Amino acid sequence: MVRDGLTKFAYARGSRVQVDDVTLPTFVRWVLDRSLTFHPIGRRYRRIRLPGRGGNVTIRRSMSWSTQRSIDAEAEHEAMRQRQEAAKAAREERAPEAEEHRKQVERERKRQEVEHRRAEAAERHRLHMIEMERRWAAPGRRTPRTAASATGTSPAGRAGTP
Repeated sequence: MVRDGLTKFAYARGSRVQVDDVTLPTFVRWVLDRSLTFHPIGRRYRRIRLPGRGGNVTIRRSMSWSTQRSIDAEAEHEAMRQRQEAAKAAREERAPEAEEHRKQVERERKRQEVEHRRAEAAERHRLHMIEMERRWAAPGRRTPRTAASATGTSPAGRAGTP
């Protein structure tokens, strides 16, 4: 069995996995048939998982034997990651603009709320003034001022009144 050097790319994991179940004659035949290529592994994918050893055991390799399909899967995965990083950079670039827009909307909402409160307070004051005017004008609530009341003497306290 070949225990080192043959890897495949696991797209779902985004990493390479060592292949352990290949006999030496099969491995040699694949190399001679050019089904396997010795190629450099991308920096991001140099950590190779070892199957059947707890799942988290890894080794690091910069070169590996692999099929063209695995090489293409690694290149496709790298392109996908590049697109994701570009999209993330674009989102981060737009983030300050979005934050400023959110703050502007919040300021406008607060301004409208203050304006609404002022309008409500003005309406309450207007209704209060109407009520005060109505009370002031109600019959029996106000007696017209007379000369006697202006001087502070009442008609009962005047001289010559019976």
